[in-house]
Amino acid sequence: MFQKLDWSEKGIKKNGRCLSPRFADDIVLLSHDATDLQERINELNIASTEIGLEMNTAKTKMMVNPFCTREQMEVDGSPLEIAAFYTYLGQIVPGDGDITPEIMQRTRTT
Repeated sequence: MFQKLDWSEKGIKKNGRCLSPRFADDIVLLSHDATDLQERINELNIASTEIGLEMNTAKTKMMVNPFCTREQMEVDGSPLEIAAFYTYLGQIVPGDGDITPEIMQRTRTT
């Protein structure tokens, strides 16, 4: 499915390559621009539907950092929840850049 999506020039670049981290059924869309992000959400939703998958809007979240505007994103008219943090592959990723919760979790598990 991702080969069909032409995202080679969309999102945030690192070392000349656009990032869209994904693992199994988890994907993170990164963007400098709200319009680009909404377009990619729409493209992902359409591509998913075409192969019989459905985006779970109850589990689909968005996060903004202090340097961007808080524009509402949606999937098929359903607004996405704005989360203060998310957990990706077991690591807490905070919207505000504060890594204290991640450090606290790691010290509790060791």
